Amino acid sequence: MYVNQLIHSREVLYSLKQRYGVPIDYYHVFSELVNDNVLTGVSTVNKIKYKVKKGILLPITMARLINQDTPGSEIDVNSTQIIIDKKDLPLHFEHASEDYLIVHDYNHNKRLLKYGGKRYNIQTLDELEDNLFYVVTARFIKGGVRNEIIDLSISETLMFSENDVPDPEIFTGNDQIFPVPLPLGF
Repeated sequence: MYVNQLIHSREVLYSLKQRYGVPIDYYHVFSELVNDNVLTGVSTVNKIKYKVKKGILLPITMARLINQDTPGSEIDVNSTQIIIDKKDLPLHFEHASEDYLIVHDYNHNKRLLKYGGKRYNIQTLDELEDNLFYVVTARFIKGGVRNEIIDLSISETLMFSENDVPDPEIFTGNDQIFPVPLPLGF
C-alpha cells in the first residue's frame, strides 16, 4: 500500500509538471561579506544557481485554496506557492534564509522568455510526501534587483553537400587559399 501511494504521488507530480511547469532558477546564497572593500563599500555575495527545468508554479486560485486550509494564514496577493521536485536539486541540498528564485515565464506563443524572469524571495520551504518534493511559499518582489546569473552559449551549424567540394584541378601545388589540407583523393 505504501509503495502504491508513492507511485501515485509521483504520477500526480508529473502531471502537475506537464500542466503548470515553468523553468526556475534557484539561487542558493552560501556566503555574504558585507562591506568587503572598506574604500568602496562593495559587498561580496557568493551564490550558486540550480536550474530547475520544470518547477510547478501553482495558479493563484490553487495557492489560495491551499492557504485557506491553513488556520491563521492571511492571503497575500504577492505570494504564491511553487512545488519543486527533489530530483531537480542536488542530493545534499540545504536551504538558507537568503535564497531566492527567478521564475521564467512563457509568452503567448508558449515560447520561453529567456531573460527577465520574476524574482521571488523564499518565505518558507517545506519537504512533503516522504521527501519527494519541496513546497515553497515565495513572495514576488516588484522592481527588486534580480541578481541573475545569465548563461550564454553560441552554436553554429554548417551544412555540406557534394557540390561544396572544390575542383582538384583549380587548387594544386602550394596554393594557400585553404588553410587546412584537402581531403585524400585530390
